[in-house]
Amino acid sequence: MSRLNADTAVIQDSLSTNVSMFIRSSVSILATMVICLVLSWKLALTFFCGMIPIAAFSFKYAGFMRAVAKKISAEKALMSTIADESLSNIRTVKAFANEDEEISKFNKYSTEVYKLGLKKSYWMAFFGFFTQICLYGAMALIIYVASILYERDEITIGTITSFLFYLIMLLFNFWIMSFVFGNAFMVLGASDKIVQILGHKPKINTTGGLKIEDEEKVEGNIVLKNVKFHYPTKPDVMVLKGVDIEIDNKKNRVVALCGTSGCGKSSIISMIERFYDPHSGEVLFNGVNIKDIDPRWYHEQVAIVQ
Repeated sequence: MSRLNADTAVIQDSLSTNVSMFIRSSVSILATMVICLVLSWKLALTFFCGMIPIAAFSFKYAGFMRAVAKKISAEKALMSTIADESLSNIRTVKAFANEDEEISKFNKYSTEVYKLGLKKSYWMAFFGFFTQICLYGAMALIIYVASILYERDEITIGTITSFLFYLIMLLFNFWIMSFVFGNAFMVLGASDKIVQILGHKPKINTTGGLKIEDEEKVEGNIVLKNVKFHYPTKPDVMVLKGVDIEIDNKKNRVVALCGTSGCGKSSIISMIERFYDPHSGEVLFNGVNIKDIDPRWYHEQVAIVQ
């Protein structure tokens, strides 16, 4: 949840201003390029040659920024999780005198975020420097080519001046675009996890399945047949080892699950509520495997109170 909040904040902050800047700069660049081509296609072609190194380097820069954005989001999520857990359980932390340990864990991820942010800043600075060198190098090349064209009487001083004026406008908008691209790559890196969440398909379906339309036929009996189960995070620890339970609803009664801590009482409830599916065996409701029953309808029949 912490990472989701952080990634959403990155996307919101970046898109709120960068979209308008991108549209404005894109229109200005296209219009200025057309004017430059009309003034002198030879000088315009010279400028475009200077743009080739920038375009080539941008692909590597984009991949790096996206990877760094993903790492920063992941480290921020861990850092926020530690802070949330420590503050929400501050009594426990104080009771075990564990303040230094929690501070150390927080500092570890905080330092990693700082290093990644510093690395990102270096790359952004280098990209801006490289872009400016290429653009101003292209401008110097344009002046050289323009002097040759002027000596051949293929262009006038007025045209050269106009071209350079529009070229300065072009350089300014390219500088804005380099800033926008840096933020856009951060958005791409931050949005990866959100896209994964939106596209995630749960193993346990939430809609679709059988319904018993005739309520009189719903007896409400629940049966666990040779249920074996382990939690996904602990596949080597079998919590339920072939459990068989039958609970009927013919008489109003209270059924209690008793046992030592860790024997599987909560896991049986999770099986009945279908928070998890058993590794083997089956859970039956009214004689039907709950995997085949519509989850919404099933939870209208079987509820849990905590």
